[in-house]
Amino acid sequence: LNPEDKALYDEMLRLQGLGSNTPTGVPYTEDEIMAIVRGGKQRGHIPGVGRVLPGQGTVIPPPSQGTHLADIARLKKHEKLLTKQVNMFMMLFRSDDKFSQMLTQLESQAEYGGGSGSGGCGDDEPGDDEDGDEDEEEEDDN
Repeated sequence: LNPEDKALYDEMLRLQGLGSNTPTGVPYTEDEIMAIVRGGKQRGHIPGVGRVLPGQGTVIPPPSQGTHLADIARLKKHEKLLTKQVNMFMMLFRSDDKFSQMLTQLESQAEYGGGSGSGGCGDDEPGDDEDGDEDEEEEDDN
């Protein structure tokens, strides 16, 4: 190999060796590595489309698509499991009078404007503010 080709090959190995230590957290595909090393001037390659085989009119999609679909399926399955667990805990809490009353109060506050309804942006401190800060909006100071 001439020195220029060796440098390109070494860079390809370096990019491949990064694994998931990339800006996106996903390992580079072979097409992405070629595009990076060749500066997007890879013969038979269309950025964003993948490898195009000359004379056949066939496009081979980047292999990362299957990984994304597998991730989506895995996340949906995990979400379903978590939903079942939350429902189980809600049934358990509803079976106890004290917890049931607290849940009813909490739900009514979030629904009817007594609470923030946005995941905890309201006053979550009972009684006086322990940290000395105001939880009220500070628009009056401007």
